[in-house]
Amino acid sequence: MERPAYIRQSVINGAPLIGTWVSLPAPAIVELVGDAGYDFITIEGEHAAFGRSQIEDMVRAADAAGIPSIVRVPMEGNWISTALDAGTGGIMIPHVENADEARAIVKAARFPPMGDRGVGAGRASRYGMNIGPYLQGANDGILVALMIESVEGVRNAREIASVPGVDVLFIGTGDLGLSIAHSADAGFDIDGAIGQVVEACQSVGCAVGMMATDLTIFAKWKARGMSFMMVGLDVMILGAALKQLERDARAIG
Repeated sequence: MERPAYIRQSVINGAPLIGTWVSLPAPAIVELVGDAGYDFITIEGEHAAFGRSQIEDMVRAADAAGIPSIVRVPMEGNWISTALDAGTGGIMIPHVENADEARAIVKAARFPPMGDRGVGAGRASRYGMNIGPYLQGANDGILVALMIESVEGVRNAREIASVPGVDVLFIGTGDLGLSIAHSADAGFDIDGAIGQVVEACQSVGCAVGMMATDLTIFAKWKARGMSFMMVGLDVMILGAALKQLERDARAIG
């Protein structure tokens, strides 16, 4: 499998993609997701207990399983370069609120002249043995997905989506719902906010997506034009399956 495995062109072309979150630092989970037929995985580097070497191991497992990976990491520090040097084909950055932040993220994800990402002999470049070809392909191949998770982000969605190099706006409904609930003048509910982001992206040709907590929500927003959808989180899928299995076993008597 080519390393990194890029899905950016599929996203730009509007292909409907379905991914899932992986938050357990266990490469076997990545292999299971790959075997299940998902289009990509997102490695949860914001809330889960991943160290830098564990992120690389998860990306390595994704490559071995034949499934493209994206890593969610904070914009602070050098987490963007850490994820990209590990060989992932994309990054997802939380809590983006304006176009200036979007431009800074794109710059950090691109090599000169498009950005200021540093060159390193990491896994992505086959430990320095493939730097030339990697440099040629990375700027065109790396996916940049930005998360809209606040009232401010919704209001600036069109400007954020218009920044060159931004490929996806991904709506974080949990934090967005909290932001709306604690805003004195949001002017929209969660469905209204999602609709505004969808319309903003569609107006400038940017892909848009979110995590659907159930298939009814998935169907609703897919019909509205979302093409970059996430369903499920490994710990929640495992927890629900364990509870159901326990109930079914006890029901036998």
